[in-house]
Amino acid sequence: MSIINRITLLVFLSLFSCKKTPIQSVSEKVKKHTLNVVDKVIDKNNFIKIKWEELNYINNDFHEFTSLKKEDRRYVKLLNNKEAIIVIMEPTKYNLDSIQATENSIILYKKGGGWIYKFKWIDKKRHIGRWDYIYNKTVIDSSFSMYVVNEKYIDGLSKN
Repeated sequence: MSIINRITLLVFLSLFSCKKTPIQSVSEKVKKHTLNVVDKVIDKNNFIKIKWEELNYINNDFHEFTSLKKEDRRYVKLLNNKEAIIVIMEPTKYNLDSIQATENSIILYKKGGGWIYKFKWIDKKRHIGRWDYIYNKTVIDSSFSMYVVNEKYIDGLSKN
C-alpha cells in the first residue's frame, strides 16, 4: 500500500472514530448554561415580575410621564425566564429563548426573532435603566427603545 493510500486511510478512520455530539444537545447545554449565568449574576427580584415603566428625559433629568394615562404608557415586564410583555404601541407577550446577563446588562433573546431587547443601568441608585431594541446584532432602533424605572420607585421622580 502506498504512503498516500495509508495517509488517506488513517484520515478516514480518524474521522469516523471521533465522538460525535448531536447539535441539539450542544444547544441545550448552552441554554442551560445561559440561564444559570442569569441566576448567579443578577437578583431576579429586580427584573422578574417587575414592571419597568418608561420615563421622559427632559433637561438632563428623568421624569414620570404624567401626560399619558398609566394604561397608555410604554413598559417592559418579564413574567418569568421564558416570557416578557413589551408595550411599545400595544401590549405584546413574547416567548423568550433565554435571558443572558453581564455585569452591566440583561439581554432578552426572543424565540425565533432576529432582534434582542437589552437592558442597561443608567442610574442604579434611582433604579433607572434603558431598554434598547437591537437588530442585526448592533443596530439600535431608538423608536422602540426607552428609559425606564422600576415601578416600585416611580413615586420618587419628578412629574412631567
